[in-house]
Amino acid sequence: MLRTIIAVAAATVIVFGCGMISWRALPWHQPLDFEDGEAVAKVIKENADQHGTYAFPSRRQEEGRTPQDMEAEWKKGPFIYATVRPGPKPDMNMGATMIQQLLVVILASITMVFLIQKSRHDAFLDRLSMAVLAGLLLGIMSSLPPRIFLESTETLASFLDAVIPWSIAGAAIAAILPKRSTA
Repeated sequence: MLRTIIAVAAATVIVFGCGMISWRALPWHQPLDFEDGEAVAKVIKENADQHGTYAFPSRRQEEGRTPQDMEAEWKKGPFIYATVRPGPKPDMNMGATMIQQLLVVILASITMVFLIQKSRHDAFLDRLSMAVLAGLLLGIMSSLPPRIFLESTETLASFLDAVIPWSIAGAAIAAILPKRSTA
């Protein structure tokens, strides 16, 4: 049980640390700036009355607007798919946000350790390969659909944000977990 807890802790530190490096030290998560951000903010405040995900062109099928019309609008551009918070966020607290992310990583680490423990393999490379494959699966599913449907430009960063940390964490988990007894 102690080695399981240590494996979860090690995976958590590795994945959380890799995330901090990726988002704070590497340039690949830097969004582009609008030419006139204040003008864009003004238009958003005037046209978005609540916090939520907004899209343009709209996906609503209004009277007389056909799916072909919607496709033509989408092709013509601009295309926007964004989370919008039109008003202030008085409770913004980066510390609380980081704690929430840490809890997510702990939950994911518990899941990864459980997955590796449930395998029938004791060999280091077999256990490591499970984490790498899980990271690949996560990378594929977290980076490619946004690229396909939302034209995300962070595809490679999102993919590597899944594969690299979970591969490193998988190596730690594989090294820490005890071998099963054959009795």
